[in-house]
Amino acid sequence: MRTSSLNITEIDVSNNINLITLNLQTNANLTSIIGLSNCVDLQNLYIMTSGVTGTLDVSGNTNLTILQAYDCPNLTSIDASGAALTQLRAENCQSLTSIDASGTALTYLRAANCPLLSSVDLTGCTGFNNPTTDTLYLYDNPMLTSLDISMTSFLHSSSRLQIQNCNMTSLIVPATGSTLAQWQGTPASSNNTTFHLTGNNFGSGNVGITQAP
Repeated sequence: MRTSSLNITEIDVSNNINLITLNLQTNANLTSIIGLSNCVDLQNLYIMTSGVTGTLDVSGNTNLTILQAYDCPNLTSIDASGAALTQLRAENCQSLTSIDASGTALTYLRAANCPLLSSVDLTGCTGFNNPTTDTLYLYDNPMLTSLDISMTSFLHSSSRLQIQNCNMTSLIVPATGSTLAQWQGTPASSNNTTFHLTGNNFGSGNVGITQAP
C-alpha cells in the first residue's frame, strides 16, 4: 500500500492483515497510523515527510524487517523491540528522543540529524554479527551521550561503524575481536571511509571508551 497526499490526517490499516509493505510519502498532515499491530504480515514500513506524532510502536509487528522514517518532525520515539528488524533508518526527525531496537536482528542502523535523540537501546540484539558487512551509522545527534555496542561483533577500524558529532562521553565496545587499547587509540580524525568515532567527548586518551567484561 502506498499513499501520498497532503490531505490525509489519519490512516487505519486495522483490516489489512495481509499487508506486506506500507509506504507513506509526503503526508505532512498525517498524524496517526491506526492498527499497525494488526498487520501481522507487514515486512516493510516507509514513512517519509510525515506528521506522524508521538511514538511509532511496531513492537507487535514480529515480521517487520525494514523500517525507515525520514523528515518526521513530530515523531518522538520508535519502539521496535522484539520485531524482526534487520534495517532501521531514522533521519531528520527533529523531535525523536529514543529508539528501542532491543531484541531485534539489526544488521543496519542509521540515525542522523535527530537533535533530541538521547537513547538507542540495542539490548539483546541478535544481529550485528558480521563485522565486514554490518553497518552502524550515528551522526549529528548531539544529545546522544552514551551507547552500548558490546553485544555486537564490530571491530576497531575494520568495521562499517561511524559515530560522529554526537558529543558521546561513554561507549561500551565488544570484549572480543579488538583490544581496548586499539579502541582507545582511535584518532580524533581519520581518513578511514567506513570507521569514525570523531566529534565526541570521550576524554583524554578516549577513557570514555570501555570494554564489556
